[in-house]
Amino acid sequence: MISCFMNGHVIKTSCKKTLRDCSKDDHGNALSNIVDDVVDFDNVKKFYCDKHLNASYTILKSVDTYLEGNNNQIFLIEFKNAKIDQKQKHGLNLKLKDSLLILTDSFGFNLKDFQKRLNYIVVYSEEKNDVSSQYLEFATENDIPASFKNRNLKKKISKRTTKQFFTFWGLSKYEHSLVNEVYTLNEHEFLDYYNLKINHVKRNVSSYSFS
Repeated sequence: MISCFMNGHVIKTSCKKTLRDCSKDDHGNALSNIVDDVVDFDNVKKFYCDKHLNASYTILKSVDTYLEGNNNQIFLIEFKNAKIDQKQKHGLNLKLKDSLLILTDSFGFNLKDFQKRLNYIVVYSEEKNDVSSQYLEFATENDIPASFKNRNLKKKISKRTTKQFFTFWGLSKYEHSLVNEVYTLNEHEFLDYYNLKINHVKRNVSSYSFS
């Protein structure tokens, strides 16, 4: 068990929510219909700022969700039901870094834990974000002939590489440096990722590794 600066039992009970609830925006619209229990990391941040920093929770950013798997992997998940502009991109960087600060200071994790175990997943609205330019950029970087006219560029890239899931908006720089893997997925891709990578290994919140 990992010794938690805050009361681990309180975190597991007071901060437990369904993934669907964690995926809701300020208007109550959800990006996921998965009802598995997870830790609402926004609430963890509030506990941390109040009990440890004696400060307003607004001084830090945080991801929406903390989830553990039986394969010793940890998933930090951020849901963005909005157009990803420059301000949003900057926020995605801050949310990861501030969340790592909380995990390090309160949960006893270290950089090696993050590099081996932690995965950062950003789930975005497909309707609100056209990522064709990101796919084109990836194809260009990997010498894959492509143009904006390619309707199935994602499938073409997948056939030419081992990539099934992709990383956009400059977040790939954190892979194998701060964390293990980083992916940016629309809501449909996230369901595929969840079923492939998480669903069969997910742990009950009550058995999460911090105490």
